[in-house]
Amino acid sequence: MLKSTDKGRITVFALQECPHCKRSKKYLETRHVPYVEISLTTHPDKRNDMLSLADRLTVPQFFFNEQHIGGADDLIAFVDDIEKKGTPFQNYYEKEILGRKFSTDERLQVPTTPPVQIEPPPPRPNEKSIVLPDGTTKMSVLEMTEKLRDILTPNDLRFNLTIYKNAFTGIKAVKAFMDHFGIEDAQKAVEFGNSLMKEHK
Repeated sequence: MLKSTDKGRITVFALQECPHCKRSKKYLETRHVPYVEISLTTHPDKRNDMLSLADRLTVPQFFFNEQHIGGADDLIAFVDDIEKKGTPFQNYYEKEILGRKFSTDERLQVPTTPPVQIEPPPPRPNEKSIVLPDGTTKMSVLEMTEKLRDILTPNDLRFNLTIYKNAFTGIKAVKAFMDHFGIEDAQKAVEFGNSLMKEHK
């Protein structure tokens, strides 16, 4: 059990094969900010703790000490807002998180019980997967489709006297790819978008 004098930390409830968990943890790692993971894969009983703390069933769920930040997109939006104000997130972490006392709430403690042994599911025949720009994380076509629906809100667009229903601009797509998939270069975001279109042909 952690004592109240221990330094603050970032805690994340996550699942091992969750693409949003991997993406958000990678986001913190690129900023050289550590976190403590509570795996719901190896300790599924901790889901009740997450639910009571966050009132959400989905993962990941991030906490800055006792402060609930939310899921992957909530974390990224929170960090982006800090950095847009001119403060590197690592500086914010050291002052506002690490520099404060950590909670003694048992629900935020890393479990000490033995992990549950889970057999990996057999691969589905002919199941396609999409490799994300980080080169290692994969998402199924269905997962990617659902993700694109979340980050690309379609609108009715007018072009040359023609109205295109449920469409979005290329600029909007490039920005969404850069914001949500950690792509730093616009050209690479375009290439990623082209690769997605090939998958859906």
